[in-house]
Amino acid sequence: MILLFLPFLLGLADASSKNVPLRSPADYKANWTDLTEALNTGVKFWTKKRNYSFEGVDCNSWERIDLSQTVYNFFDRYRVRRTGWTQYTMTAALSNTTGGPQMKVRLPFQKEHQATPYLLRFWSHKEKCGIFTISNYRCEQRIWNTHTGSSSDDCDAAYDTLCGTTGIPVYKRSCVDPN
Repeated sequence: MILLFLPFLLGLADASSKNVPLRSPADYKANWTDLTEALNTGVKFWTKKRNYSFEGVDCNSWERIDLSQTVYNFFDRYRVRRTGWTQYTMTAALSNTTGGPQMKVRLPFQKEHQATPYLLRFWSHKEKCGIFTISNYRCEQRIWNTHTGSSSDDCDAAYDTLCGTTGIPVYKRSCVDPN
């Protein structure tokens, strides 16, 4: 029986050590303004950590090309095992669903039904950091380039609550691309 409560107790200890109040997943609900603010940046929007592994990808960022009320076009850049960068131009249809603000991300040549849904679950205006769930089970914490060296306690607490405490680090200083 104690094993069932152990993750909760460990989470309680972790959250209290950061002076971040514990919240339930229902308390984290992003809105449309949060999504447009998160995407409306001229700097790279890095994946800081995620709860899934992705074949040696050790850095990943989005960079805005253009943004309207319904479409976000961006570069999706990633590096595999520190060898070199790959870049794709992506498009996302933006919508406000009952679950929250959503992006349906796809390559431009793909059909709409092939798009992957990204739901913004949390956005910290102060930390410029957010939590996306992808297809309902994968999770990513993303942060603006201008805030990668700053504290993100609120965003980290939201990640732990919404995604679990498994966080595979993706962003590191070596990700900064000179190009």
